[in-house]
Amino acid sequence: DEDGTCFVETKNLDGETNLKTKHAPAATVHLTSPQRLAAFRCVIDAEPPNTQLYSFKGSMQILAGDGYGEYDGSNGDTARDALGVDNLLLRGSVVRNTQWAVGVVVFTGDDTKVMMNTGETPSKRSRIERMMNYQVMSQFALLFVLCFLSAVLGGIYYARPNSFQALFIVDFESSSGKSAPLYGFLTFWTSLILYQTVVPISLYVTIEVVKTFQAYFISQDIDMYHAPTDKRCKPQAWNLSDDLGQVEYIFSDKTGTLTQNVMEFRQCSIRGKVYGEIVGDDEPDRAAELRRTMDARISQFFENPYRQGETTTFLDTAVYDDLELDSTQARAVIEFFTVLAVCHTVISSTPDPARPQYIEYKAQSPDEAALVATARDVGFVFLRRDKEYVYCSFMGQDQRFQLLATLEFTSARKRMSVVVRREDGRIMLLSKGADSVIMERIRANQERLRQATLDDLELFANHGLRTLCLGYRILDEAEYRAWKRDYDRAMASLGDRESEVEEACGRIERGLQLIGGTAIEDKLQDGVPATIAQLALAGIKLWVLTGDKTETAINIGYSCNLLNNDMQLVVVKADDHDSTREQLERALREFGDTHADLSYAGGGGGVMAGVAAKSPGSWRRLMGRMQ
Repeated sequence: DEDGTCFVETKNLDGETNLKTKHAPAATVHLTSPQRLAAFRCVIDAEPPNTQLYSFKGSMQILAGDGYGEYDGSNGDTARDALGVDNLLLRGSVVRNTQWAVGVVVFTGDDTKVMMNTGETPSKRSRIERMMNYQVMSQFALLFVLCFLSAVLGGIYYARPNSFQALFIVDFESSSGKSAPLYGFLTFWTSLILYQTVVPISLYVTIEVVKTFQAYFISQDIDMYHAPTDKRCKPQAWNLSDDLGQVEYIFSDKTGTLTQNVMEFRQCSIRGKVYGEIVGDDEPDRAAELRRTMDARISQFFENPYRQGETTTFLDTAVYDDLELDSTQARAVIEFFTVLAVCHTVISSTPDPARPQYIEYKAQSPDEAALVATARDVGFVFLRRDKEYVYCSFMGQDQRFQLLATLEFTSARKRMSVVVRREDGRIMLLSKGADSVIMERIRANQERLRQATLDDLELFANHGLRTLCLGYRILDEAEYRAWKRDYDRAMASLGDRESEVEEACGRIERGLQLIGGTAIEDKLQDGVPATIAQLALAGIKLWVLTGDKTETAINIGYSCNLLNNDMQLVVVKADDHDSTREQLERALREFGDTHADLSYAGGGGGVMAGVAAKSPGSWRRLMGRMQ
């Protein structure tokens, strides 16, 4: 589009179905005609090919081009722009909602990231098939040995002049007399025919017939019929039943696998005050009544034509009661929803031209889309963005924020920030991220607010909600300009760019004013608790990976039957290998010698399965297994 944004789908690379945004470098956004592209000259410096899908370091040196002014090649000046993974279209990704894209090929063939990540194709033969192949090959080897021994011994006895077998052996003669080798050769093939029943060739046919019947029974199983879609289980491979009985461990992600990956904003804590009513799925009448009450309350306060009241999940009129007052709490509420409406990388769209006030949000993360949608329904509407500005409507008043810098979220940073200039000229840093990261970056003298917010976040986590912290900081012009120079220099680095960028971000993401926290619900998929309970009864060990807070993870574990009240819960929090081992050994010294199965007391099996209770060396054997 005119902002140089391209949408791509990377499910062929990482399994993610959410659209991701890729951006053209700022110096090339205006190259929208063949004439300008033909006049453009640049040199790209890129890092060597590697397997990192989410990392790319490079720079583009502009030599000449139409529309560059002081960077025109005629005066000998050049410009250099930093290139990152947001400027890279990976082979294997699919371009969506984008009419055209022009680029320069950086890696080709085996140097592309998708090819470098391609390993040997794993064998899809089941364990029974591999065992049968081994057994049949062993039988073939045994058959060869038997035939060879029969041939050798037959030749030896045939060559003896007065052998007792002379009465039973057909006399083979050649031009040179009796031929023992010929007799041995014929004996080998005769033995092969006699001993061929040693090899169970018919076993393959029998197994295939059994698999066919088992696949039929699976397809006809009424317990595997899905009524909402009127579909039954359809076996795609005959060896499916072989592997079902061989599963011992299941390693699963939580978000999108155990849960629906549909985020719903439920509650928030603003300046130590909790907003939001918890309404269950079995209370549709109460939810409808709360929505009507909120709609009526908003209409008394201001007009919000962008609100989608029939789908909003944040239900509490106390927000508007506080907004009506000219108080510190009202200002905190405004700043809270300002961060939600501005600090993000969401793209807005109006799918129906006849309804321009119906806005949909597209985000790389469903959490981010839920936060922006809730701010919209409350009255702090994100309208659109371009390469320089973010346009919003706050409580019926249009607002415009100049976007100066975006410090994007990464798994290492665990936070994202934007630097914006408000219409009154103030420069603000807006941040959101994990509480452990934001809390260590807030300014001093906020201990009471910090503790109140942490208590509220712990309450949210105990209800199984995903939490985030929000903060902001006002910057002066000199500090911003000095930081921007260092940040641009770090972004253009071809060395250790990640550490340099992180260092630059750390210098400005400090001294934050804490505002509050959010709580988002990601519901379990239908049937997950019952399925996990059945897996436990079958003796299958289930491991679940999640990035949630410890309290949230434990609550989700209980709600999906991964944990139960009969288990001994052991929490290990460590940052390195040695401390992890130390905490595991301490837990095993405390529980391992008195519990036959540390991970599952109900008989499902675990890391201590098979180790006798009260065994002095049980923890040592466990550590040996872990190694």
